[in-house]
Amino acid sequence: MPSERKKVKILALVLILGTGSLCIFISYPFLAGFDPAYGNPVLEFPIKDPGNVTDMTAFNTPDWGEPGVFHNGIDLVIHGNNATIVISPCNGIVRKIDVKTNPYAGNMLLSILIKVNYKWSVKLVLEPMGNSSALNQEQQEKVLVEVGKKIMVGDDVAFLLDGDEYAHLHYMVMKQSSAICPYQYSSTMAQGIFDNIATVTGELPCL
Repeated sequence: MPSERKKVKILALVLILGTGSLCIFISYPFLAGFDPAYGNPVLEFPIKDPGNVTDMTAFNTPDWGEPGVFHNGIDLVIHGNNATIVISPCNGIVRKIDVKTNPYAGNMLLSILIKVNYKWSVKLVLEPMGNSSALNQEQQEKVLVEVGKKIMVGDDVAFLLDGDEYAHLHYMVMKQSSAICPYQYSSTMAQGIFDNIATVTGELPCL
């Protein structure tokens, strides 16, 4: 009889621990600050003042940097508009901020990764060009968010500096690990802004 009671207690403990683990697993995304759903995002335009965009290079532009490579984002050029404010196009959480060197042009790539949900993320890559250590350091100091920060649509993310005629925001949207044209998942208002820029510059957002 005592052994049966012991088995019942052990079984009850296992059920309690299992239920607790399941609750933690289910609630983790909410605690982490992003939507656990897999739904498609509706993105806003990532520049606070769209009038600062002077040129654009399309997603999927071929032979980008080398033959056979396709451009995996939309470049929004801001030359002549120093300290242009980059904003979040989505709700989410800042998952990563890192600095790398462009293997093609040699300029700094300052990437800010925003996790939207399990499936989707947005990467805002600041490229002030100019390629001086002083400019690169100043650009890093102009980032206004930090890893772990919950972020909402329209929140200021960084000031993008103008160090060269191709100073730009490289705007990426990723579905899991695949790059997708941001225009496809932009709101009607954001698509209208892209369309206006395309009319002025003669450059499409996506090919």
